[in-house]
Amino acid sequence: ILLLNRGMEVLPLDESGEVRWLPGETEPKIRLTNMKFFPVTKTVGKGVGEARGAIDGTLEVTNFRLLFRELPPVQDCTHGEYQPAFQTHRINRPVINIPLGMIRKITHERKQKLDGNSRDYQFLLVTKEIADLRFEAQMVKTEKTEFIQNLSSYVFPADKTGVAASKRGEKNKKCCGGLFDADLSNFFPFEHFREWERGVHGATSRERGWKYWEDLDHEYDRILNANKSFNAFWKKIDQKNYEICETYPKFFYVPANVTEDTIHNVAAFRSKQRLPVLSWSHPSKGAVIVRSSQPAVGFTGKNSPADEGYIHDVGKVSHSEQMTIIDARPRAAAEGNRTRGGGYESDARYVNCSLKFGDIPNIHTMRGSFVHLKELLHPSINEATYLSDLENTHWLSHIKKVLSAAAVVAEKIECEVQSVLVHCSDGWDRTSQLVSLAMLMLDSHYRTMEGFATLIEKEWLSFGHKFAQRNGTGMPPPTDNNEEGPIFLQFLDCVWQIMRQYPFSFQFTESF
Repeated sequence: ILLLNRGMEVLPLDESGEVRWLPGETEPKIRLTNMKFFPVTKTVGKGVGEARGAIDGTLEVTNFRLLFRELPPVQDCTHGEYQPAFQTHRINRPVINIPLGMIRKITHERKQKLDGNSRDYQFLLVTKEIADLRFEAQMVKTEKTEFIQNLSSYVFPADKTGVAASKRGEKNKKCCGGLFDADLSNFFPFEHFREWERGVHGATSRERGWKYWEDLDHEYDRILNANKSFNAFWKKIDQKNYEICETYPKFFYVPANVTEDTIHNVAAFRSKQRLPVLSWSHPSKGAVIVRSSQPAVGFTGKNSPADEGYIHDVGKVSHSEQMTIIDARPRAAAEGNRTRGGGYESDARYVNCSLKFGDIPNIHTMRGSFVHLKELLHPSINEATYLSDLENTHWLSHIKKVLSAAAVVAEKIECEVQSVLVHCSDGWDRTSQLVSLAMLMLDSHYRTMEGFATLIEKEWLSFGHKFAQRNGTGMPPPTDNNEEGPIFLQFLDCVWQIMRQYPFSFQFTESF
C-alpha cells in the first residue's frame, strides 16, 4: 500500500502482539480511535492514483514514532451479535510505522460540517520520503486544534515560534545558542541515551548507539598509524573553543611544518574559515584527501601566499608532488561566486596543482529535482511515460555526477598517488558527499557497520553538514525553503548504487 511500509516485518512485538517500545520511548502520548486512513494504490496505464478505500483504525504517537493500526473486522459475539472491533481491544499490526523525524509538514482542512459542532477534518502529513499520509476524523474545532498542537510538539521539538512552542509554553525562549527554543532533554534521543547509560535492557557498551562511534581521536589514530612513516607529516590542532573555525570539529590535522600564523591566515582566506584539513590518508602510498571551502578570490582576483604554500605542503606529503583540486561545482557557478567574494584556485598560482570541476549543481537544483521525483512516484505512476518522466527529473543524472566526481577522487589517490583537495562553496554539502564516497571506495573499514557510522559521524556531523536546515530536523518548514536540500539523501542513494554493483564488498545490506 505504502512505500513507508518498508521494514514492518521486523517491528518488535511482544507475546500479546503489542508493539515493544524502544528504550526511552514513551507510551503513546496521542491516541485517537476514530481515524480513517486513505491509502493510494499505484496504478499503471492511465496513471491515475486510485484510493483503496478508507481504513478505520487507531492513530498513536509516542515521542519517537507515529503508528496507525487498522481495526480488525467486526467480531461475532457469543450472543450472535456484532461488536465494534475497538471494543475488543484486538488491534492488527500497524499499517504505518514511521519515526516522527520523517514527517516534514502537517496540514489540515475542513471537509464538511456535520450535525452540531462536529466537522470532518482531513489531515495531510507530508513526509521526507516519497509517499505522503492522508487521514480524516470527525471532531470539534477545539479537538482539532489540540490534536495539531500536540502532534506538532512531538514532530517539531525544535520549533522556535510556531504551535509546538506555544503548546510547550516556551515560545520565544532561547537555548542551545539560540538554535533551539525548547528544552530538548526530554525528547526521544536523549531519553534513549539515558536508558542505555543506566545499563537497562542488558545492553553492552557496543550496542549503545550513542557510543557506537568512539571519538575523533580513535579514528585519526586508525588512519595515521596504518603507516607511521607518513604520520610524521601531520600534526593535531586543538581548538577547544572553536576559535579557528566554528563549524569544524574540536580538533583537526594539518601539515606538520605549518605555523600557527599560517593556519590563521589560511583560514581567513577560506569561506567560513574552513581551511584545508586532513580527512583520510592512504595506508601504503601516503596520498591524502583534504577538504575545505572555496578560496576568497573575489572579483578582483585576490591571492594568499599563505594558502598557496599550505596547499603545496599538502601535496608534498605523497610520493608524487602533483596534486589535484576537485571543485565540486560547475565552472560557471564557481565563476559566479567570485562576484560574492568566493571563487576557485588558479593553476598559475598553485604550483604543481591541477584543477577539475565536478559539475554538481547546488542545493536549490537538487531540491527541485527531488520534488519532481516525488511527484512522479506518488500517488501514481504512468507506465507509458515513466522512463522519460524519470529522466526529466534529472535525479539520476545528478547521482551520476556525484558518483563520477567521487570516483575521480578515488582514482587520483589509488592509481596516480596524488593527494586531492575537495571543496565546493562552503564545504559542508557537496564536499561531504565526495569525500565520504571516495573514502567508502578506498577504505573497506567504511563498508562495515561500525565504519559506516564512523564515516557519517566524522565527515558529515563533525564537519558541520547542516542537517537541521537541510532535512528540516525537528523544525517545521520555513516560509523560505532556501536552506533545504536532499544532500544526505543523495549520498545514501549513491551508497545504494555502489552496493548494487559490489554487494559482497559491504558488511551490511539495504535492510540489515
